Amino acid sequence: VPALGIAYFLTTFMFSSLSAHTIAFAGTFLDAGHALGANPMILTCLVAYFGALSGCMTNFSTGTVAMYFAPGYVSSSKWFRIGGQLAIFYLFIYFTVGLGWWSLLGWNSKT
Repeated sequence: VPALGIAYFLTTFMFSSLSAHTIAFAGTFLDAGHALGANPMILTCLVAYFGALSGCMTNFSTGTVAMYFAPGYVSSSKWFRIGGQLAIFYLFIYFTVGLGWWSLLGWNSKT
């Protein structure tokens, strides 16, 4: 599950639209996870959470973000640097605290 979640998250940088990324990859990654025997609850949540978090990763991922970027208050290099730092932070939280919490909720068993 971690490798699929990270791959889904990082492929966001290949798309200029969060909607296009979700349409292109969500079903594919969920099918791949099913074929590999991944926990469906955890993988579905990771795809949903990372899909939402990916909106702040680049200066072109959503229409709202583009409106914040357009006035020029933040350079694209700074946006990508902060986006990369946030990516590392979110990945760390979801794969440490998140997996522990989901285990307490009973999501670690295959359903």
